[in-house]
Amino acid sequence: MLKIVQFTDLHLPKLGVETQGNIDVWKNFRLMVDDIKKQVFDFDLLVVSGDLCYDEGEKSVYHQIKADLEGIPFTVIPGNHDNKHLMREVFDVPENPFGGDELCFKLDVKGHPIYFVDSGDYTVSQAQLDWLSSELQERNEDTVIFVHHPPMLCGVPFMDNKHPLKNHGELMAVLNQLGAKAHVFCGHYHVDKSLVSDNVKLFVSPSPYFQIDYTKEEFGVDNHLVGYRRIVFDGKTMTTAVRYLS
Repeated sequence: MLKIVQFTDLHLPKLGVETQGNIDVWKNFRLMVDDIKKQVFDFDLLVVSGDLCYDEGEKSVYHQIKADLEGIPFTVIPGNHDNKHLMREVFDVPENPFGGDELCFKLDVKGHPIYFVDSGDYTVSQAQLDWLSSELQERNEDTVIFVHHPPMLCGVPFMDNKHPLKNHGELMAVLNQLGAKAHVFCGHYHVDKSLVSDNVKLFVSPSPYFQIDYTKEEFGVDNHLVGYRRIVFDGKTMTTAVRYLS
């Protein structure tokens, strides 16, 4: 039984920088860390799926995140507010399988391959698409994939219209090559949402910063709930839900 925790869109600022709305996102992040350390959910891996930094990648922020997560098995992928080169310097991220600078890789956890895709530049590079295609074409089993940007439009007008993954159709075409279900976990949209398209089951996870109002064409904040996702997978059955903290 594979158990994963997902944090996403932390947007942690460096010392002395105020966030929009003056939200104490460091406090929110540490509330989540404290919660998973209570071991009420005995997980195998924490995935931090992008936008670790507030506005742009900061080495000091990455070092502090690493210190706060000491003793916790975790890995990271970049979002559009990160610096993948600094992340590789600070975090123990596996080399990608084709020699580029993208932070994409595969981990085998308790016998389950988990794929991590780098969409930090608002695109998934052709090299990544080719790698993922070759991997998925050979599989006929349900598969777990993490990427910061959703591989489809999600019914959140502001994000769909202004900040989508630029080549989401190309990524979806690769995911559709899998001869089973692709369970895709992402962030970026600052909402808690799930969608299904053909064999792709998409789970969008919320941010501990703010959630976006998905009823409006322009940017608006829906709420400031603090939450993270729990995932349980046995190779056939996927169970997942967001845990919100009071």
